[in-house]
Amino acid sequence: MPSTANMAIAMHRIASTSSLSGASPQQVIQNVHFRHLIMSVEDRLAKNPRDFAEQHLANLVWGAAKLKLLREPLFQLVEREVLSGHRRLSDFSPQQLAAIAWSYAMVNFDAPRLFEAVQEEATRVPQLAQVLEQAGLLRRSN
Repeated sequence: MPSTANMAIAMHRIASTSSLSGASPQQVIQNVHFRHLIMSVEDRLAKNPRDFAEQHLANLVWGAAKLKLLREPLFQLVEREVLSGHRRLSDFSPQQLAAIAWSYAMVNFDAPRLFEAVQEEATRVPQLAQVLEQAGLLRRSN
């Protein structure tokens, strides 16, 4: 079985380069090897979520969002791991949290707890607030 790093890198690279190869997101999503990768990622996330580093989690959902792939199990598992008691949002870089928030927004995945937690973290981390604002994801309280 590939390492979690290799799985995350594969998702990110496939999403980043698919348009260069002339493949549509739909063609990539329907590819049997890609489907196997997604199912392997979801299985590993369900069984051993701590095997995935913060960058891996960000790359996984970014790759899915870039391909416009709303895989509920993937997004639910990543959300659960990001908000789990053994991780702190401060373990994530501002870019990683922004990529995660952007990914959920791009596929319209309903994750209010995740968005609230990221928004709250942005009140403590100015760089995160800046990145979220640039992406149009920062809610300003009045």
